[in-house]
Amino acid sequence: MRIGIITFHASLNCGSMLQAFALQNVLAEKYGAEVEIINYSNWGQRNYYANWDWFLRPAVLRSNIKALFHYDAIEKMRTDYLEFENQYLNLTPKLMKYKHELNEIDKNYDIVVAGGDQVWNVRCRDADDAYFLSFVKNAKKVAYSPSLGARNINTECINPGKYAKLVKDFDYLSVREDNGQKWLKELTGIEVPIVADPTVLLTGNEWCEKLNIPEVDGDFILYYAFYYSNEENNKILKEVSEKYNMPIYIIDGKQWTINKLDQYGIRLWEKSGPIGFLTLMRNAKMVLVQSFHGIVFSALFHKTFWSLRNTVIKNKNDDRAKVILRQTGLEKRAIRYTDLLTQNLLEPVDYTQVDINLQKMREEAYSYIERFLNE
Repeated sequence: MRIGIITFHASLNCGSMLQAFALQNVLAEKYGAEVEIINYSNWGQRNYYANWDWFLRPAVLRSNIKALFHYDAIEKMRTDYLEFENQYLNLTPKLMKYKHELNEIDKNYDIVVAGGDQVWNVRCRDADDAYFLSFVKNAKKVAYSPSLGARNINTECINPGKYAKLVKDFDYLSVREDNGQKWLKELTGIEVPIVADPTVLLTGNEWCEKLNIPEVDGDFILYYAFYYSNEENNKILKEVSEKYNMPIYIIDGKQWTINKLDQYGIRLWEKSGPIGFLTLMRNAKMVLVQSFHGIVFSALFHKTFWSLRNTVIKNKNDDRAKVILRQTGLEKRAIRYTDLLTQNLLEPVDYTQVDINLQKMREEAYSYIERFLNE
């Protein structure tokens, strides 16, 4: 069985790369398939994750100028991501930058899988019809847990009818979140099942074994967020660090340098990328996260963690954190930044029921995989 996966594997984002690895690994090792990740990265994606942004706006230009003075730290971060990509992802030999380069590639596969991650977010910078498998003519088409992010595909794209046709052409459909399920029903009339993100398919121990995640000494706090520019939030984090007598580490060298986070006592970990992220996640005494995958890995690694509400981007349609917290039974770990000063942040989590919930999600996902492999 030959399978090609198309996803956001080339995003310099830990969750994106780790979910790509997880799906590749499970299909290959658990089910014995020959798996390749289709090495496609469009201009929007390459620009968004470049050392400087060529999307010319005043704020972007200012950011580029700041980045110029911190090139070494930013390039080091980029190198850590690319090392992971080269070592752990089984990519097609050629990097494809344009959609027409995907023509005929589906003849190499029995199945082409789109997902996971926000590959069906029609408003993200790397949005592309290719992730709806517009290029696939002969292979079986499968959607594995794509997320639509916070963007309603019915109202936030120019031609929803085009996407309705593409989605209806899939042989197997699934989606990651509730809103995505609702929007796809409105778009196509199809009741699409919710299936767990690929990162959930592996346990915490399996992640450590497969990627050789080391143990490190010392008590510290991992802070993993979308943005690190909010001054009030950073001041709160400085107080948290002082109150609990633990340093706070992040892995984003670009944001650490541009936002001068050292003035708040926030430190930059020696290694970035997925390996740096998982090293901090495995060993942190406390974890503070904003992201979907931050929550997932906190649960997988049984961390004392808190899910922080994003104060930079506010979108009522963004149910990513809400859904994974509900699925795992961790809703009570969601707090505001201001709550960090009054909450007992070392309050432990009882993971007994959480583990049961995660295993149920895994088994449902395996069942879905076995259907599209065998039917």
